[in-house]
Amino acid sequence: MGFWFYILAVNLAIPIVMIVVGGKYAKKAPENLNGGSGYKTAPARKNRDTWEFANRYFGKIWRNTGWILLVPSFAAMLFVFGKDEAAVGRFGGIVCG
Repeated sequence: MGFWFYILAVNLAIPIVMIVVGGKYAKKAPENLNGGSGYKTAPARKNRDTWEFANRYFGKIWRNTGWILLVPSFAAMLFVFGKDEAAVGRFGGIVCG
């Protein structure tokens, strides 16, 4: 049973990170256009305005997608509640993928 909770936490971590990072970028784009984070495409890095628009738009999409994925990720894991570790691990890997 403990393994199921662990796999559930791992599967829920992905949408939660998407919500947090998306919310961060939706509010404020990263300062450095060539830094280690942000939505990095050639059109997005053309100038400061396109950089901010692209990162805010990307942030909104990621935040909304994270909220959308949160419920199905949890609901899918209910199908293997109480099953053996091998089944939980395989199914959890599929959900994570």
